[in-house]
Amino acid sequence: MRPGFTERSDVKSAGRTSSRGAAATRDLSVQPDKILDCYGLLCPVPVKKTAQALEELRPGQILEVIATDEWFGPDLEAWLRHHPHELIVLEQVGQEIHAYLRKTSVRPEQAVHPSTLAQDERRIEGLE
Repeated sequence: MRPGFTERSDVKSAGRTSSRGAAATRDLSVQPDKILDCYGLLCPVPVKKTAQALEELRPGQILEVIATDEWFGPDLEAWLRHHPHELIVLEQVGQEIHAYLRKTSVRPEQAVHPSTLAQDERRIEGLE
């Protein structure tokens, strides 16, 4: 078991079968508004698709991501250090990694003032 993950043997079955034919289970206490299937995709694609899917949700809605890339969990946690969304659960169910994220709105202290962006752009372009 990798650090940061919870192996769930007590997960209540949702009674669904994945498109890959194996029985899939998920925690029924967390009801996602959208499920993103990243099965078989490798880094960095699952995190990029997660970011795109979160853009489509409203604040407060929950996204479930199902991935198989062993680096998905650490990559997602690193990405979340720079984005305001909440990681509710990160768990391994068999060979699948399930992440449940709640989209949050940008908090005022995280908003970047436009003048700061302009200064950063000028520095990058070598104008300052």
